[in-house]
Amino acid sequence: RPQKVCLCPFLPAHPLEVSTRLYIVQHPAEESRVLRTVPLLAACLSAHSCTVLVGRRFPEDRLPRFPELAQVCRSPNTLVLYPGPGAVDLYDLSVNGAVPLFTLVLIDGTWRQAKDMFERNRLLHIPRRV
Repeated sequence: RPQKVCLCPFLPAHPLEVSTRLYIVQHPAEESRVLRTVPLLAACLSAHSCTVLVGRRFPEDRLPRFPELAQVCRSPNTLVLYPGPGAVDLYDLSVNGAVPLFTLVLIDGTWRQAKDMFERNRLLHIPRRV
């Protein structure tokens, strides 16, 4: 990219250590987009803080491809970032001003792709929505 639009100088010099573990389920079309944000996020966080799983469907019978996803989604400390009825405000999850340790599942795609991925993947319906 031209220097005037490059974000590299604004990235942290060393990966950030965060208490929240991120799992990003990414639509395959996002990998080839010019303006991708997941690589920027991954570059800012330590390797053990951010996992990217690329696919449209994550059925349990094919989870050998994504072995940890079922376990992550079934954990009571996992949240999925997806709007809708029953979604909880993150502020409501704090206890005495402190936020408990959570794993956060993010869906990366256009709104249409994210909706399709959420609706077709029952595993993503298990965690509480925020």
